[in-house]
Amino acid sequence: MEKSPLFSERVKNGSRNYFIDLRKSNNGAPYLSITESKKSKDNDEAGYETTRILIFEEGITKFSEAISRLMVQYEQIEPAKAV
Repeated sequence: MEKSPLFSERVKNGSRNYFIDLRKSNNGAPYLSITESKKSKDNDEAGYETTRILIFEEGITKFSEAISRLMVQYEQIEPAKAV
């Protein structure tokens, strides 16, 4: 199922990177792949740990709507004050 993404966004946040990819499955259906990549905490192991979730075609719109609703709520929260 892993091929080059049709579209990709990278979000860099400190030591973590997030990749949001729009891909196409073997049967031609689109899906989202959201990957978090962070440096490995294990000193014996060089490299990165990755976590991935896949959102298939039937869930993409519902997922997008849920994120939009959460962003409305997020924008109403006061930012945390620096200590």
